[in-house]
Amino acid sequence: GAGFFAEGADHILFMNNSTYDTYSSGIGVWNCKKTIIQDNIIELACNLGSQECLTVGGCDSILVKGNEVFNRWVETMGGEGICIKDGSRNIIISENLVHDLIKLGIYTDAWDKHTYNLTVSNNIVYNCNNGISLASEMGGLLENVMLYNNILFNNKFLGIDISNNGDDTTVKI
Repeated sequence: GAGFFAEGADHILFMNNSTYDTYSSGIGVWNCKKTIIQDNIIELACNLGSQECLTVGGCDSILVKGNEVFNRWVETMGGEGICIKDGSRNIIISENLVHDLIKLGIYTDAWDKHTYNLTVSNNIVYNCNNGISLASEMGGLLENVMLYNNILFNNKFLGIDISNNGDDTTVKI
């Protein structure tokens, strides 16, 4: 499963932890409030499993800061580096180092929910497929995203991708 997992909890601190070779997320936080995920090392997460290396889904008031997330391009299914999704709001993603992933570095995905008030700043993302992607795969509203002072380099396809990024052809960008 996941290295660390929290669901429906408030005031949680994940700090100075290290995860290695998890089947699912290295750190997964779902439907939580007022949580800090800071200064963790997440390596080889989602090794043949699902989700993302660091997952924040349906959460409110979360700080994701100073984490290092990487897989070293190991031949696994892998997951996105840091993913903020599914109705999350009031989230800060800052000062993270995300690198050497076979998928996206940082991903904000509304999916089919209203996901809003996200700040993505001062991160370094390199050697991933895409650096940062902002999307709504199944028609949810992604709104009020501030993206600034990030350094993105040597990513295979795009530095920044803003799209619907999914299979629902009825979604308009």
